[in-house]
Amino acid sequence: MHLHPPDVLPESRHRLSSHPLTRIRPFRRDDIPAVLALRSGVEESEHDDARSLAAYFDELFFQHPWVDDRISSLVCETGDRIVGFLGVIPRPMTLEGARLRVAATTHFSAAPGAGPAVALQLLRTLFQGPQDVSVADVASWKTRRLWEYFGGVTAYSSSLTWVRLLRPVRQALSTMARTGVLAAVGALAAAPADVLTTRVVRRFHAPSPPPRTEREALTDAGLLAYLTGGADRRALRGDYDATSLAWLLAMLQRKRSYGPLRRSRVLDDRGSLLGWYVAYMKSGANARVAHIGTRPGAAGAVLEHLFAEAWRAGCTAVSGRFDARVMEACIERGCLMTGADNWVMLHARDRELLATVARDDGAITRLDGEWWIAF
Repeated sequence: MHLHPPDVLPESRHRLSSHPLTRIRPFRRDDIPAVLALRSGVEESEHDDARSLAAYFDELFFQHPWVDDRISSLVCETGDRIVGFLGVIPRPMTLEGARLRVAATTHFSAAPGAGPAVALQLLRTLFQGPQDVSVADVASWKTRRLWEYFGGVTAYSSSLTWVRLLRPVRQALSTMARTGVLAAVGALAAAPADVLTTRVVRRFHAPSPPPRTEREALTDAGLLAYLTGGADRRALRGDYDATSLAWLLAMLQRKRSYGPLRRSRVLDDRGSLLGWYVAYMKSGANARVAHIGTRPGAAGAVLEHLFAEAWRAGCTAVSGRFDARVMEACIERGCLMTGADNWVMLHARDRELLATVARDDGAITRLDGEWWIAF
């Protein structure tokens, strides 16, 4: 989440020098109230009150399972006042089997009127850290400009989204009127139109799983084995153990606005794994895929089960982040590609490493950055 981003970049590097009354330091627990005050004017939240949000901040930044004393969140102080914050969560990952230290950023924010120097000082301090790679995976275009100023790159493919429409009329109406009476009336009006559309237009036919395959619930242990065992042959993937994955899944459950979180795996008729997925499915809304993995050649079967489950859950569409392993199967099934509302940004001092991580087969999934965080 990016709050009150700076409007402009400095015209010269001279302006990057720190103001004599400002300093960047590690984020501490007793900073939480001041950092939350930077959210003034932000109405949407997954939390019911300030106390709940403060407890979430404490758990997210100080109780996560990847603690690294050298990689921490940062605050910018002017005198005794906090005017900027950059949340950072260390994420151990592997790239083609080699371990990486990744710094995933979140909640990049500055006080109104603080000026671009605050954001620039925070990012400069971050990029001087010991991590191999830094990532921001829901960056605004203003934040994107700041990252690129420091040599970061935009992962264009990872910034794209694929969408499979299930109930196209209702999806269109819900996009135009997300809440309120208009949305409810639109949903009622859309139902008969979607019945006709899904019968007549082949692209929108109700999905059905392929024969000789089955879907079943995916356990924590099963997901851990698939994520760490390289079942989908990802070049870049999170480095989990049972404790860290359980913590991450519990945090995913906090994102209540997207609906229930469902985890499934798909098997063939001999019981062999074809793939798996983790997705939010809310009736009357877009189902959002947090992660999908497939065996080579099995993406189509996994997607069909995903679409069918979302259809039965009453979802209007299914969407996910670009993944080279499933793109051909997505296109064959009438999925649309949409541009970025937010950008995936990467930074590394090692330019060869940066180019490798930014490749299509090194795509950052929604489990790897900040997308899953429920502010």
